[in-house]
Amino acid sequence: MRKLTWILFLAFLLIATPVAATTPFTSKPALGASINWSHPLSRGLVAVFLMNEGGGTIVKNLASYQNGLLSTHFFINNGISCNGVSGYADLKTNSRLNNLAPLSYVALINPINAGEGNLGCILTKTTASSSVPPKRFRLGYESATTSDLALTMEAGATDLTVVAAGVIPHRKQSFVVATWDGINGAGVNLYVNGNKQSVSVTEPGGAIVDDSTHNYYAGAAGTSGAGTFNGFIYFIYIYSRALSPSEIQQIYIEPYCFIEYKPWTMWGATVAAARRIFMVH
Repeated sequence: MRKLTWILFLAFLLIATPVAATTPFTSKPALGASINWSHPLSRGLVAVFLMNEGGGTIVKNLASYQNGLLSTHFFINNGISCNGVSGYADLKTNSRLNNLAPLSYVALINPINAGEGNLGCILTKTTASSSVPPKRFRLGYESATTSDLALTMEAGATDLTVVAAGVIPHRKQSFVVATWDGINGAGVNLYVNGNKQSVSVTEPGGAIVDDSTHNYYAGAAGTSGAGTFNGFIYFIYIYSRALSPSEIQQIYIEPYCFIEYKPWTMWGATVAAARRIFMVH
């Protein structure tokens, strides 16, 4: 009987222990998860929005004390749902998020179409009431076609603009990454589903503008709701460094690899179940 008890206990451990996600399409970590700061892919993380709240208006940033806030036109299910007409998610800013150079933006999206004016914004850093294109940074659709991915940075007379043509399908999940070495347009790379894309580059006409007074926004260009994304944004990560191709591949395969569950919560549940098993026998 004692042997059977231990077998049941070990079986419970296997069931209770969370398994790491293997593709972007698997279930997210639950609320209460945190960043494993000893993981190599947590290096340089300055914002992690899992968008796993399931409701309400708060968008938690696991990498900071400062959380984002949804407008009334957006809602959270397993990501934020954007209607292509109005609304935004104000992701705020702080000193760790300002004037990033180098940087990496990482997002998982599922667009219905290219969004408002074919300029649906995934992530922007801009003034509150900005139109499209917004100030400083914008990652999103490019109006030339309905499937181009672009990263733009405001820079005097001519913005730095990098475009990957025809790479974002509609009604399908896409894992998109933009990296920048902090120097010029040649240092920008765009990736879709782990693969580096061919790009066209327009070099800046001056220095990249200061963004320290601008917030990050997901799904639109500021509180004006211009350039509203149409579809789902499932998570957004921001790094203060340029990820390598191999690191991007790893995050694509295991998007939550640097996220850990609360070990004491899991252990408490395991111990409680074990006690029930021993009490029965």
